[in-house]
Amino acid sequence: MSAGNKLSDADANNLLDIILSASASAFPATWYYALLTTVATDDTGAGAVEVAGGAYARVAITADLTSFAAASARSKANLIVIQWPTATADWAAGATEVVGVALYDTATAGTYRGYGALGAPVNVLTGGAPFIAIGAFTMTA
Repeated sequence: MSAGNKLSDADANNLLDIILSASASAFPATWYYALLTTVATDDTGAGAVEVAGGAYARVAITADLTSFAAASARSKANLIVIQWPTATADWAAGATEVVGVALYDTATAGTYRGYGALGAPVNVLTGGAPFIAIGAFTMTA
């Protein structure tokens, strides 16, 4: 699985505040990666549909230089595998496919912080354990 990116309105505003107002970072120390069967229809996360059931859980990744290298050429890529738990039931089968990855600031609910569309939609069936390989998740500015 690989994913592109799109920042949310919340994080775009945070970046502007940090850059232009010398304010402290409002970004979380841990990001929670969610699998989506429908991507958001706007930059607030409206319309995003997250996978549910079958032992699904968001993946917690620490926001540090071990997880993501320092930015270069306005881009960052993951240095670790982003691994979801093994599905105990189908998460996305048939016409329903995982089409993207969203970032949130908490393990459940929370604030939508952006998304990345997958290079190609995937089904996640019972026994599957989806992952994003090292370097396959990039954020650009």
